[in-house]
Amino acid sequence: MGQEAPVQQGLTKIAEGVYAYVDKKNPIPARSFGANAGIIIGKDGIVVVDTLISSKEAQRFIRDIEAVSDRPIKYVVNTHYHLDHALGNTDFIKLGATVVSHMNCKRNIKANEGTLLQRAKPYGLTDEMMEGTKVSAPSLTFDNKHGDRPRRPHGGIDLFWGFAHRRKYSGISP
Repeated sequence: MGQEAPVQQGLTKIAEGVYAYVDKKNPIPARSFGANAGIIIGKDGIVVVDTLISSKEAQRFIRDIEAVSDRPIKYVVNTHYHLDHALGNTDFIKLGATVVSHMNCKRNIKANEGTLLQRAKPYGLTDEMMEGTKVSAPSLTFDNKHGDRPRRPHGGIDLFWGFAHRRKYSGISP
């Protein structure tokens, strides 16, 4: 089994095995607009919650994850499709992670695939900041047919839905 290291700059330790980016004080493009993202370290691997706004930000996130644990990143959960939450998916997929979301999140990513990257410019993101960023939709989805009860489609991760920005979103519970 992998070992956990002390928290490094960038990730904040929330609880044992739970780390997050929490950056409300400095919501600028170069810091993913202060988007919250996090990880849950389990005994067999890591679940990532949201992947930030670009490939470069995802790579920074991956380096910070590797600084606190050497366990494999097995899953990414996209809470919703907004660019500051899902445009780093491709970098995690390259590591072998499965991206999971509510079916509405995947549907929205697919429907907006051609314009998501274009939407970054009005927010001040330059071509250089977005270099290497590709849109990748989740490959594993769930729906709300089971009501508010969590579902466990894979390995002890509860998946549930709720509302964010007035639309259904994904949630997790270890």
